[in-house]
Amino acid sequence: MKKMLFIGAMLIVGMTAFGGKSADLGPSSPGTSPVSGDTSLGITTRGEVIDGTGRVLLVVKPTLNGGSDGTSIEFKFGDMKQGSSRELPGEFTVEILKDNEPVALGSNEASKEVAVDIYSNTTKYELGTEISLKETNNTNTELGKLIFNLSSIRENQNKRYIGKLTSTVKLNSSANGSFSNNEYYTKIVVSDLTIN
Repeated sequence: MKKMLFIGAMLIVGMTAFGGKSADLGPSSPGTSPVSGDTSLGITTRGEVIDGTGRVLLVVKPTLNGGSDGTSIEFKFGDMKQGSSRELPGEFTVEILKDNEPVALGSNEASKEVAVDIYSNTTKYELGTEISLKETNNTNTELGKLIFNLSSIRENQNKRYIGKLTSTVKLNSSANGSFSNNEYYTKIVVSDLTIN
């Protein structure tokens, strides 16, 4: 029985190794003719042109686990066992640009002038709060808890705020189903910032 389970695991690994795109180039037996073929991968180019001349702009960018649109942080937990927990990191930067150049954020205190909070619609959640994690197709079924935490640092002579956001999922021992949640967001507020 143990050997069969091991073989099954090997087959699953082999199958998942062909993720992406593939092309059949023919048999790989010794003595056959050389093989040829091709496949392709799509290329997506996205961006936004902003003219910051004569303006003061707040620019926030995801830098770790950014979503495909570049305007969100995406935590991909994948398969998890019942009763297990997992923490994933995300990161974003905050800069204030004056005439397209970054300016100092004022105080070196991480929380001064830049405030980051977690919201769902208009409800604010304290960092570290356990939020109910519902099953995707049945919002009455709780799979476990979702927790967000944040730490931050400053760099580039206090001209860049780096927010290190973590998402933790703690599953119930009886959890069964899938979760896909996009109702929460970070609200980044800059206030009382003096710009020379």
